[in-house]
Amino acid sequence: MMLFAGAMLLVIYRGTRMRETSLQLNELPIFLFTIVIGGFLAAFVSLFLGTEYSDGTIRNKLIVGHRKSGLYLSNLLISFVAGLIFAIVYIVIVMVGSSLVLASFEVDWNMILLSLTSSVLLIMAYASFYTMMSMLFQNKAAVAVTTLITFFVLLIMATQLQSRLSAEEFYLVDTLTDTGKYVQKSVANHNYPRGTERAVYQFLYDFLPTGQANQIAMNNVADFVKLWIYSLVITVMTTVIGLLGFGKKDIK
Repeated sequence: MMLFAGAMLLVIYRGTRMRETSLQLNELPIFLFTIVIGGFLAAFVSLFLGTEYSDGTIRNKLIVGHRKSGLYLSNLLISFVAGLIFAIVYIVIVMVGSSLVLASFEVDWNMILLSLTSSVLLIMAYASFYTMMSMLFQNKAAVAVTTLITFFVLLIMATQLQSRLSAEEFYLVDTLTDTGKYVQKSVANHNYPRGTERAVYQFLYDFLPTGQANQIAMNNVADFVKLWIYSLVITVMTTVIGLLGFGKKDIK
């Protein structure tokens, strides 16, 4: 995450002149971490909890009297806090580094707080999903590969959905008239999603964590509350499934 933050600083340095630029704080790439944090968390959670399994730590905790539900929720909390630390490290590096080249910041606190809330709930959704996968399956390598592949597939899906939803409904073409002159004519874009198709694409783009991350990072969220609800739904669903599955699991 520190390397990613450093890369963003290079972009800022190349795009500004020393101490001559004033930007809105939310115009800085301070929320760009949301796009990649799912990958960082997938690696951390699968390796951390996989090690807990392989070293016998989880079995030993159960032997000494820890409840499965308490053990599961404590691991979920650790995963969530790790995600927050990744995010904080990125934000601090970008803000401190940006202050060296930007003359001043103008802060839209309302937008910052909305984006922060969305980012925190997004991290919780990721942490919940990865904790569920890691607690239900003991093979550390298999879980790491599966969760990383899942993240990248969802990232590609989000990119494709964003591309379809941002397509122009009409485009201009040059048409030759009978007089020999070219005029521009508006033509319907057959690839533009309409009706039910567009509604489905929009739902998936809002529901998928990677779709939410794209919107937060690009600062173009249309409905923050909707994203919060979807993140909470993912968190609750995966936590309930994880708790039930881990409760029935025979720990060897």
